Amino acid sequence: MRRNRFMIIGSLVIIIGCFTGILLNKLSCPSLTPQEAVEDGYYYLNLGMADTASARFRAALASMPEDVRARLGLALSEQKAGRESSAIEEFISVLKLEPQNSQALKQLGILYSHRSENWPESIKNLSAYLALKPDDREARLHLASVLAWTGERQEAEEHLRLMVNSDSSDKKARLMLARVLAWEGKGREALPLFEEIKGIGGLPKEALRDYALSLWQAGKIDEAANLYESLVRSNPNDESLQREFSQFKAARALTKSS
Repeated sequence: MRRNRFMIIGSLVIIIGCFTGILLNKLSCPSLTPQEAVEDGYYYLNLGMADTASARFRAALASMPEDVRARLGLALSEQKAGRESSAIEEFISVLKLEPQNSQALKQLGILYSHRSENWPESIKNLSAYLALKPDDREARLHLASVLAWTGERQEAEEHLRLMVNSDSSDKKARLMLARVLAWEGKGREALPLFEEIKGIGGLPKEALRDYALSLWQAGKIDEAANLYESLVRSNPNDESLQREFSQFKAARALTKSS
């Protein structure tokens, strides 16, 4: 029994040692061709070793600066490492070499969505991507979200209805559609969606304010009041929420007096 245990431990040590040796050999190898450096770059990128991957791709690009695969690998590595500005520059370089590179269009659209001043570019790139890959639901949901944030809510609603109509079980699309409808003042349409999602697994915190808004718009004043009061207590420093609650109370008072 003890002998078998030692044999198993010994085998594991050998396997780990071999893998470590291979990895160290790859890390220290200085004589890679540019194409080998690209393959190495994707190897490390898949392992999550973004800095090592970036170094490999940069080495390859020093010899072949217009290689799309190497440039895309560098962009993805910089994105993985959290260096968003550098990643954006590299994705732009990919698109200069290959204007319809779908991966660059999608990732650039996602990166641009992280700052409000870049939302128009996010919309532009995600729209171009979806023209090539119309079945990518993740990208369509992302585009719909950015459109809604910029005030293009009718267009956002169209994308979301397309998603919900093609897959009614898509909870993320249904929730975003409910939120957009509330932002459009269509609380009566939004409320059944909110209620359905609430009944399945509950609403996420970020959607509760929009749920309160839809209750208000649908005429469920007491329920809206209770939820608004709870949200205000939980978020005492949210000035936007405070203003909305004040508007709600003013509207409620006007309704009672009429």
